[in-house]
Order: sequence, then structure tokens, then C-alpha cells
Amino acid sequence: MLQFFLELKSSFESDLGQDLVLFNNKEILNDQKTFFYKSWFQKGIFRIHDLLTRNGIFFSHGDFTHMYDLKCNFLQYLPVVSAILRRLVEKAKQNLDAKFTFSPENSFFPVITFNKCEPSENEE
Repeated sequence: MLQFFLELKSSFESDLGQDLVLFNNKEILNDQKTFFYKSWFQKGIFRIHDLLTRNGIFFSHGDFTHMYDLKCNFLQYLPVVSAILRRLVEKAKQNLDAKFTFSPENSFFPVITFNKCEPSENEE
């Protein structure tokens, strides 16, 4: 049965960039925990791409907060940027295809944004 599952999984396996999503990503840990910042999500910040300039380097804290009109202190931004593995940054630079773009207009996100959610315990 396990062999059948592995064959089935490999037949439909595709890389849609799920590992490039910032929130609740087991590869991007803040204080050894996954994180979710509701204020970032509401401003359209969902993935590693959203933290990078066109040249593929991280925005400075000032540029980041200005670009997204976001109240975010340096001590919230720095741990996130520091936690992102180099291989994920490299992958983000290579995957500029529209299929890797998440936005509130995508069918999944309106369901979340219209539901009332309590702020994450990790959000300041």
C-alpha cells in the first residue's frame, strides 16, 4: 500500500513554490517556531519574493516598511529575513512565474480574509 501511495504521489508531484510561502513554513523559523503576521498578510506579503528587490536582495527594513506602508519594527523584520535559508532565496529569485504569485484575488485567500481570525501569538 505504501509503495502505491509513493507512486501516486510522484505521478502528481509538482513544485508550485509552497516552500516559498513565509508563514507557517517549517523551514522558516522565528524563535524555533513557524510564524504568522496578520498585518503582513493583510498588506499582501505572503512569500519570500515579497521581501526581495528586483535584484534578488532583501529590502532594507526602511524600504520594506515604506513599500508596504507597514508598521513593523526592525526586531520583527530582521529575524524573518535571517531565518530564510539561502537555497530558498535562490529558488525565489528563479521562480518569477505568475503561478508562484499569491494574492487576495486567488480563490483560496478571500476565504481566509473574510473569516475573523485571532491574531497569532507570535505577532506583535
